[in-house]
Amino acid sequence: MRPCFCYSSHVLEFITCFSGVYLALHYLNLNPTPNSSDSLKALIFIGSVASWIGIGGAPQYSGSKHAVLGIMRALSTAVRSTPLRVGCIHPFFVDTGIVPRPLKLMLAGIPLTSVQRVAGAIFYAATDPDERTNGSAWLLADDGEVFMVPKEEFKLGVYAMLDRRVNGIRACVFPSC
Repeated sequence: MRPCFCYSSHVLEFITCFSGVYLALHYLNLNPTPNSSDSLKALIFIGSVASWIGIGGAPQYSGSKHAVLGIMRALSTAVRSTPLRVGCIHPFFVDTGIVPRPLKLMLAGIPLTSVQRVAGAIFYAATDPDERTNGSAWLLADDGEVFMVPKEEFKLGVYAMLDRRVNGIRACVFPSC
């Protein structure tokens, strides 16, 4: 059997993300701000709760979103000496038109993340002047608070806490898993 080298939409999304990062870094570095201490330059990635906990039946999606988290984490050290900061927003299922109707029916009763909450998290992550937010993840795991995971805390405790919250949701959505 010969391997198939067809690209899924998630592979193309990853390639596009990587190309976009390269272009963003190039142009942000071409246009330095006059006073770098007041700079609010930020590159904010869109991950998913699947960046942290894989979604069964969607390995390409989970893998591509985990790669987005990995790129952001790697870039956080690369941009440390520049006025640029990076961060990643990780929402649960967002209530948009791209969520298929059968999935929305399966998620009935589970709070979907609103586009406004995701936009607010992006805005906050991009404009927070605290340099310690560089490399942080911003999680919207349910309809609770948006919480920041500092890069220093990417440890098993965060995964365990997130695992409890997401598995509670998963048990309601996919009871047989």
